[in-house]
Formats: sequence, C-alpha cells, structure tokens
Amino acid sequence: MKIKDLKLKQKVLINTFKYEYAGINKIRMQGHWEQKISFKSLGKHPDKHFDINVGNKETEDLKIEIVNS
Repeated sequence: MKIKDLKLKQKVLINTFKYEYAGINKIRMQGHWEQKISFKSLGKHPDKHFDINVGNKETEDLKIEIVNS
C-alpha cells in the first residue's frame, strides 16, 4: 500500500511507536510554512512529518505497519 492510499485517522506503527495518519498539512518550519505528510502521535513522542514526494512510496519501504483495530 502506498502512503497516499492511507485513510485519514488510520492507525499505523512507525519504529514501534503508534501514530494516526493526518493527511497533508501545512507545517511551520523555521522561517516558513511547508506542506508535509503528517502522522499525529498517539503517545508522548513527537509527531512525524514526511516530504510530499514520499506519498508515492510503499509503506513497507518506510517501515510503516498498518494497525488493524
């Protein structure tokens, strides 16, 4: 499955941490705003953001596991 095929609020594991797919959002970077693929943390660790061009990659390539709940 490709990153762009994930559904909003779908739960995933990245490096054994739980995240929820949040879609493409504008993220405040130092000095500017950037559009990124966002994963909201479901724990105490920080949120994850990937560049837009990662959207066409397979989830297995980025070591993202889909959680069935």
